[in-house]
Amino acid sequence: MLLGLGAMPVTADASTAREGTGDTEETTSVTLLFAHPLSLSDALKVGADLGEAVTAYAFDNGDVVGEYSPLSGTSAEDYLAYFETNFGTHPQVNGLVVVRQTAKQEETRAAAVQQTSLGSGYEAFFAEPVVAGGDAAARAERGRELADLQSDSGLERVASDWRADDVQTVTFPAPPSPFVWMDIYWFDYGLYSLPNDIGLEFEVNEHNDNVADPQSIRPFCSDTSYKDRFWAQNYGWTWSAYNSTGTPVGSLGAYADYNDLADQCRTNSLAVGLKYPKNLDQSSGQTGLQITIEAPSGLQSWSKISGNIQAVAATYCNSWPGNGMSNTDCMGVDNITALWSGYPSGTYNRATLAEWRNYIAPLACWTSGNRGLEPPVVIAC
Repeated sequence: MLLGLGAMPVTADASTAREGTGDTEETTSVTLLFAHPLSLSDALKVGADLGEAVTAYAFDNGDVVGEYSPLSGTSAEDYLAYFETNFGTHPQVNGLVVVRQTAKQEETRAAAVQQTSLGSGYEAFFAEPVVAGGDAAARAERGRELADLQSDSGLERVASDWRADDVQTVTFPAPPSPFVWMDIYWFDYGLYSLPNDIGLEFEVNEHNDNVADPQSIRPFCSDTSYKDRFWAQNYGWTWSAYNSTGTPVGSLGAYADYNDLADQCRTNSLAVGLKYPKNLDQSSGQTGLQITIEAPSGLQSWSKISGNIQAVAATYCNSWPGNGMSNTDCMGVDNITALWSGYPSGTYNRATLAEWRNYIAPLACWTSGNRGLEPPVVIAC
């Protein structure tokens, strides 16, 4: 998370202290892959018979990946209607997500993604190709217009800089769930310059100084409901990541970044990460990514917010104990400095909005252009 923008000093928030801690978690999210892809309705039936709590249902439609969570407050019927309107198809569900304890020893630690025979008794479901419509199409069209403006503006195109050229963020109340959009665009092949083993996390951060012990570090918050004392909760989301300018060339390793250890008690982070951001389609020189989060409502009607894109090391995920953790738990644990050696930009963060600007969600909507080197601009929600 980032507290500075434009001419203000750029200062890393306490959340980045997770890097280098090496701490392992007692629990982690585990994705149980189905025997073959299922429709959401059949996946829900498998989950109902599982015998343990299911937090989400993971889908992968190629261009769009994500999770549907019953905890978000959106019914399956409403989500299917939303998905069909925006993507012209239905989610192709390839597994379900549960939270389990992690073993302390390498030889007994289970993988965070496990192939199973679950769902073998149901008909395989293969979704029709994604065809953007509704809001997704409108958001993609805006990206094309931005690319044209960028081309006509004469602004320097910096292919050696990973930072997104333009980021639009929208927060609005869409009952029953708080809704967050992040539309991220690169116009200059900049993603190619990211060092290998580097992921990106796309964040909208909520802040509340009225919580108990606001400066204390999670999980050592005296109020056990600290995750709920905001406009939106930072768990149980329904979320998606849509490569709006093409089909990814490989797995994105997309994940909901629920791990908030080392964040301050005063801050809730709504973030989606990509373990392999360089797999986004970059063939045309323009790369578009749409992040959408539907979160359960928190206890507050509003929250002060900030925004950031953070580069994080993926190396801890590649060997024990990190390879037995979900991406949210292993990404960003190793220090990024060695991987960043020689990179010309010299920054691990790309701010989209500073907290000191006092934007309030919901109905805080802004765009951050020119790789975050200019102040954000308020836009209509």
